[in-house]
Parts: sequence; structure tokens; C-alpha cells
Amino acid sequence: MRTPNKIVWIAAGNKENESLVSLFSSLVKQVPWNCTNLLITNAANWRTFTGETYKVTVDKEEDHSLVARYRQVVLAAYHENVLEDADIIVTGGMTAVMLIYMLTHGNSGITLRNKPIVYVSPKVPEKEVAEFPVEGYEESMFWWMVGNIPNVHAVVLDNDTEYELADKRLFRTCPNSNKKIRRLVLWKYEPLDGLPEKADKVVWSGRWNSIKKPDIAARIMAVLSGRGIDVEFFIPTISTSRRRLLTHIKETFPRVYIGLDSQEYRKEAGNAKVLLITSEVEGQPLGYLELLELGVVPVIRKRPWMKTFMGEGWPLIYTNEGEAVELCIEAMRNYDKYLALMQDRLKARYNKDPNFTNLIAGIWDEYVAGDYNHDYSLDVKGRGAF
Repeated sequence: MRTPNKIVWIAAGNKENESLVSLFSSLVKQVPWNCTNLLITNAANWRTFTGETYKVTVDKEEDHSLVARYRQVVLAAYHENVLEDADIIVTGGMTAVMLIYMLTHGNSGITLRNKPIVYVSPKVPEKEVAEFPVEGYEESMFWWMVGNIPNVHAVVLDNDTEYELADKRLFRTCPNSNKKIRRLVLWKYEPLDGLPEKADKVVWSGRWNSIKKPDIAARIMAVLSGRGIDVEFFIPTISTSRRRLLTHIKETFPRVYIGLDSQEYRKEAGNAKVLLITSEVEGQPLGYLELLELGVVPVIRKRPWMKTFMGEGWPLIYTNEGEAVELCIEAMRNYDKYLALMQDRLKARYNKDPNFTNLIAGIWDEYVAGDYNHDYSLDVKGRGAF
């Protein structure tokens, strides 16, 4: 059976690090073939990808709007002429919608041979992505695309909430489709021989954006600090233009870490007893799971995504900021009790081997066996629609 020669990974981002690039940087190491892997991105963390990289640079700040960021990488992929000779395209977000629109609405005579297009993302598409309007379709273009185009595959992380949401959206748009959403397992819990020596401190980790809800974290941490508890913030990256948002935080809290590498992050944050999680949405947050593996007990804001993060009935779930403060203190006072409970839950919840190798191989085998006989054209004029 023939194998792919080139996989093109397309990830839109901005001047900060992008979680999709981090995800792709992990997945590329699991590709089962000895082939070329090429990343096209405008995100800051492009160097983490072990393969060839086209870094898309943009001079104008206004060109970093949501739609513009996706448009930049799609058009860069076209202009660099890497789409035609790609055997598989892996992408996420609105990029997939734009790309498929271009491939299915062409009349310019520029034909791209058929190939698997794999949509994989840290989270199910947000509303503005899923409802990206395309003239001629009353339904969501994204889910119409997944349900009706045989070589387009939607992959969600191993989270029941994400899977159920994706499955419902696909069924609502394409009730007669036999396409299935695929689940991606990223992490298996492997108990460590020993844990770092623990300090009585609470840590918060995440990008400084609305999804992570740092404003809630700041208020909770301020109360904890006022009660004599050590607190620390870990921010993986933030652009120069947005660093002013941290002025108050850095003035209020003495330990705010920005841009630590993975080893430093594990060392500094991994010796805490408690991890405060305030996120609105998560898929399968590897940064949090790494800390849990190191014995940091999570206190989690009650949101739909977290019901399968630690399993039903995890006792350290809060609904308001006052409750969060008390649960953080409770977790520290009875750390050994909650550590043992957490480890038992991790063993039960994260007991599957990472499966991207088998997943991408299965998609390729289906493509080769299916021998799809329809071609898509790329309408150069249609680029203006984006």
C-alpha cells in the first residue's frame, strides 16, 4: 500500500503562542511514516514544530483579527504551492472551512487532487467558526463539510463533553450522514516513582485571555494571599502589546512567571499542592495534566467541560469565588487525602494509550481504499470572499 510523502499542517495564530501549534508539535512526533511534515503558521511558537516550517509574518497590527489570521495562513499555503503536493492536510479552526470552500467552489481550472483533510483542534469549533456563513448553504458550512465530503474528518479530544457537542452539531446539520466523529487520546497517566517536595502554595496557569478567566483567578488569589497563603501565576506567553494588562497583577502578586520552558514550568509549578482552574472551556489540557501527574491537586470551576476531566463527583468543585478560596485551603490542609483520591481517578480516567498514530493511519488507509474519483478545483477569484 502506498504511503504519504508529505503532510501539511496549517495552524492560524497571532503574535503569541498558539495552542494548536503546541498540539501539532506533539502529534507530528506520532506520524507513522517517514515523510515530510510542513507547518504553515503565523503563531509565535512555530519553532516547537519538528519539521519544516513556513512562518507567515504580518506587519499591520489590524491584520491580526480572527478572520484575517485564518485567511493569512490559507492564502500562504496556496501561494507557497504546498497544497497540491500535500498527501494529507491537518488543520483546525476556520482554516478548514476556508480551505474546503476554496477546494469545492472552483472554476478557474486549477485542480487540486483529492486528499484527506483532517480537522483536529484543542476544542470543538466556537460558534463564529461553526456558523461561518457560505452562500448556498443554509446549514453550518463546517458541519455540512464534515458530513458530506468523504475525505474530510473531524477529530475531537478525548473529552465526553466535546464529543457529545460535536456529535449533536453534526447530526443537526447532516442527520442522514454516516460519518463519525473521531476521538483523539493525547495523554496516558503513568504514576511517577516519586513526587517533588511540596510547598503550601496555590498556583494558576494559563494564557491571559477570556477563556481562561484570569480575572476570576486574580480575585481568588488575592483573597488567598490576604490570608497568608503563597500564590503564583504561570503565563506561558503574552505579546508585548498586551503585557500592560499584567501591570496590576505584577504589582499585586510578587511571583508572576511568564514564558517558562517546559522543564522550568514543571519545576516551579510542580512543587505546589494546589492548582486553581478557572477556565470557561477546555478540551484535554495537557499543561494541567502534567501538574496533576506531579501531584498538584486541582480545585476546578464548575463548567460543562470539567465533568469528565476528573470524573463525576470530584469533591473540589466550586461555583463561586468564596467557595474556591475555602476549597483551596481544604485541599492544602488535607493534601494527602486528596492526592490519593486524585491519583486513583487519574488511573481510571486516563488509562488509554495515545492514538494519533493509529488514527491518522486509519484515515489514510480509508482514503487509499476508497479511491475517491471526484476532484476539487481551487477558485483563485474566490479568495476575496474571505
